[in-house]
Amino acid sequence: MDEPLPRIVIVGGGSAGRAAAALLPDARLVARPAETAWHAEPGRLWIADATVIGAVAFDLLLIAAPAPQLLLALGCAMTGWQPVVDASGRTSVSGVWAAGDILGA
Repeated sequence: MDEPLPRIVIVGGGSAGRAAAALLPDARLVARPAETAWHAEPGRLWIADATVIGAVAFDLLLIAAPAPQLLLALGCAMTGWQPVVDASGRTSVSGVWAAGDILGA
């Protein structure tokens, strides 16, 4: 039996978020003005759009927007307002990566 694909969510519509979305066509891209990610907890990202606020489940989360509150809510190690990441962009929390604007790029 095939393993289900991981649920991937990308936050940020800048160049890093768009590049990741192009490489991961099954990922959900959360980008303003259509949607705003406003809270995160393990495995769940809370999103607001023009009509509703709801939670989206994720297995892998890429934060590519200046949204340190999401990383702080997940418990990621931070230096100031930037997450501590390895060479691949992995944060200290399993399944959570950072790229682009949040890293000052």
